[in-house]
Amino acid sequence: MENNPNIKHLFDNVDLLKEDGRFYVLMGEEKLQITKEELLLILHDHELVFNVVINAKRKHDFNTFMDRYSPMEY
Repeated sequence: MENNPNIKHLFDNVDLLKEDGRFYVLMGEEKLQITKEELLLILHDHELVFNVVINAKRKHDFNTFMDRYSPMEY
């Protein structure tokens, strides 16, 4: 994975991937598609990757426990 120019390492077990014109966050075994706008947010501030992932997961799985960890809506 280190030699792949389509992967940008952010943190332990957290990477960004560009594949077939789409962008993904790789967290461990999980691969989550993100928008170009979300990618730009993450590239601006790597810490925002966690907010982007939480917000993307909330679209698919309603979990009130996640709500208190998503400051992007405030």
